[in-house]
Amino acid sequence: MGNSISIKKLAELADVSVATVSRVINQKGGYSAEVEQRIQKLIEEYHYTPNMLARGLQKSKASVIGILVPDIVNEHFAKIVLELEKEFFQNGYLTMICNTNESPELEKRHLQAMVGQNVSGIVLFSGREEKVDMMGIPTVYVNRRPRNAEESECAVFIESDNENGGYLAASELIEKECDEIYFLTDTLRESSKYSRYQGYRKAILENRISQELEEEYGLILTEDETEEKISPQIELWIEKSGLREKNKIGKHYGIVCATDSEAIAVIDALEKRKIVVPSQVMVTGYDDVRMAKNFRIPLTTVHQPTGKMAREAAKQMLKLIAGEPVKKKNFKVPVELIRRNSTTEN
Repeated sequence: MGNSISIKKLAELADVSVATVSRVINQKGGYSAEVEQRIQKLIEEYHYTPNMLARGLQKSKASVIGILVPDIVNEHFAKIVLELEKEFFQNGYLTMICNTNESPELEKRHLQAMVGQNVSGIVLFSGREEKVDMMGIPTVYVNRRPRNAEESECAVFIESDNENGGYLAASELIEKECDEIYFLTDTLRESSKYSRYQGYRKAILENRISQELEEEYGLILTEDETEEKISPQIELWIEKSGLREKNKIGKHYGIVCATDSEAIAVIDALEKRKIVVPSQVMVTGYDDVRMAKNFRIPLTTVHQPTGKMAREAAKQMLKLIAGEPVKKKNFKVPVELIRRNSTTEN
């Protein structure tokens, strides 16, 4: 008959945690005989067929962990995925890597396929705003948090300290005496970029920067991270801000960008309009990809320790699969500001 109920529902009926059900299925111990009997009775009653959570019952099947990534060619994501793949392989797991291309519909389809393949767990860089039903599968969210991430007993969230990163970037421009400082991003729907924006706002408000900001707190919103979409927005911003006129009286501008890709596109767009970086406009990025250092104007950016994030994600995933209790659901990895030429005049 297949699974007629989820492992989460089994846990509710047995009045225990999902982790306890997992331990019973995997015969890991740490529960009473009465609890084991109660859970086994429910498994039989509801014809529950354990998936790869019950690895001990499926020794002949390879252990697989799914990884859903929004853009596999993006250096930031690629570095984390490669490190995850290495960590899981060293612990006896293969990986199923699926690229969602930032499509919520494609993400849903890949998730369904992974569930159908009985993966042991899923690492998810989700681009979706709505709730995501992980059906009791151990899940580690990386840097992007769906709305219901806290509700699952089988999930943890790993992120860089995005809010502090936004704060550090804005503070750098404040220290460099920029008179007006803006924040550019292609979306505030992703938790990571929204947190960076909140950090920027915090720095602006704390320092009481006096300026008439476009939209709320100087937000410049673009359709995506490409120069094709960013360039018209920069043209509009130049006109609305009066940059060319105010530069003549020594007024300086700054733009905090949510990613390095956006920052590079912003600099290209500014230079095409004969705006000089950093003497007229200072620009910061976020991620510290290789291009940030090697760009013709080396980019001041916020460094994310991708290796540390990946190792923590792998560590927590292995704990979840083993059925260990989730004592901590949120892990923040510190970030640091890397100063380069886009905020420093030679």
